[in-house]
Amino acid sequence: MLLNEYIFNFSLFNLHSSFFFIYHLIFIIYISFCGIFLSRRNIIVLLIAIEIMLTSINLLFICFAFALDDLLGEMLSLLILTISAAESAIGLALIIMYYRNYNLFISS
Repeated sequence: MLLNEYIFNFSLFNLHSSFFFIYHLIFIIYISFCGIFLSRRNIIVLLIAIEIMLTSINLLFICFAFALDDLLGEMLSLLILTISAAESAIGLALIIMYYRNYNLFISS
């Protein structure tokens, strides 16, 4: 068996074996959508649901990049990771400024 045929068969095997991860990651995206639509009043839970969705999308890109032997999925994953880190930092800064301005902390 030639080396190119071995690599091609290995790539097809990875694509078929990664369906398990793909189904679970799509289910996690569905759970995060439910978290976004069911908890609109709590901004921290909303940010956590968005972060879970972006992490699941990153893992999907990595899974497809590994299965198809392509580097573009990993590069997109790094881009989405940096954008989600900036989004969470800005979101938490806005929450802190909101609570400082309106003094909504409940002291017991």
